[in-house]
Amino acid sequence: MAFDVRGALKAGYSPAEIADYLGSQEGFDVAAARKAGYKDDEITAHLLGAEPSPAAAPTPPAAAPTA
Repeated sequence: MAFDVRGALKAGYSPAEIADYLGSQEGFDVAAARKAGYKDDEITAHLLGAEPSPAAAPTPPAAAPTA
């Protein structure tokens, strides 16, 4: 799906509005994704088949110390 996220943001649309629009086009339950803890940038990246920006990417858990 070709969608100009930067253009939409520049035009004044919020990340939430963009995620909602893309979700409606793909039949994706954006509300459930948000409830599960995903951020709008992560949802948009998923719907566009892209990796989320580093700022939106979750931090991997620290490895447990071995004794």
